[in-house]
Amino acid sequence: MGRRFEITETAGSVKGFYVVVDKETGVNYLVAKFGAGAGICPLIDKNGKPTLCGILNFGSLPQIFSPNLDIVAVKCVTNNYGEEDENGIRFADNKRIDGTLSSMLQQALIFISNNTKKATYINSVTGKREDKDEYPLKALREIVLNALIHRDYSQYTENDPIRIEIYEDRIEVTNPGGLYGCLSMDQLGMVRSDIRNPYIASILETMEVTENRYSGIPIIYDEMKKANLLPPKFEDDRGVFKVTLYNAKIKEEKENITDKIIEIC
Repeated sequence: MGRRFEITETAGSVKGFYVVVDKETGVNYLVAKFGAGAGICPLIDKNGKPTLCGILNFGSLPQIFSPNLDIVAVKCVTNNYGEEDENGIRFADNKRIDGTLSSMLQQALIFISNNTKKATYINSVTGKREDKDEYPLKALREIVLNALIHRDYSQYTENDPIRIEIYEDRIEVTNPGGLYGCLSMDQLGMVRSDIRNPYIASILETMEVTENRYSGIPIIYDEMKKANLLPPKFEDDRGVFKVTLYNAKIKEEKENITDKIIEIC
């Protein structure tokens, strides 16, 4: 009998993995070479077709297979979606973000950074100019990453993109697919949750995009608290999960004459 499995080393954009081919079933698996393991990700099924996990992580343009598995990001000119300002403008900026999961994450964070305010300070200790984001980018990264990993990728939601809406007083990130498994809203961030897309989470862990240690929600709360902003708002409604960050302060910070805001843009 010959060997059932054939192992080849990958290169290029997937360098650092092995491709394992099951000769009996014809399924190709992607296996991490190093680390605690992201586990195994099937790239090609027994019929020779690429799997969704393989497409989303390593496809040159995954949206060719399903155009709406992307992100729609908008910067609204008022606090109401689609409302026009006095000049008849609805959106100050809008973009459809596509590509692999890791690429969409980076593009989304750039869009948010470009469409939110920054305060510039003079540090009283170093005397150097420092910028402070309107919202903590670490929290936003966790929110967008969670949306990409945990959204519903089934045929029932394949026409629904992830949405990022930036208003004057808040940011909303919405993804198709409500809470998964036995998790309830009052348990969010307190207990280990079921994973809707384990292969996607596993591969992104190996690629060092995510820790996959169920720390995302606590990080979001902690970052908002450190920024002296209102706590995040989580909503689960009819198969849609939404996270809202507000830019309102919890309390006014005491003015420090040596740490002055010199510019807000």
